[in-house]
Amino acid sequence: MEMIFLSIALVATVIRLLQFKRGYIAMWVALSATALTLCSFITMIVGWISQNDMSALADVVPTMHIVYWIFMVCMIVLNVLPLVLKK
Repeated sequence: MEMIFLSIALVATVIRLLQFKRGYIAMWVALSATALTLCSFITMIVGWISQNDMSALADVVPTMHIVYWIFMVCMIVLNVLPLVLKK
């Protein structure tokens, strides 16, 4: 599920950047898909905690939380950039 939301967010961001002046729907789709990607990551972590799979937590979370922070900041900047440049 995570990869589906991630793909939707990336495609919508590219559409947003290509439709510089009128891509507001793509912006909302991209930001919503970014939020859903982060929610699915948290759901995956909750599943590991409920199964007491601490080795998965120790392996994945320290690396992936940095990746998701970078992903989130980049998506917000790329989607807001056309609004700033337009004015």
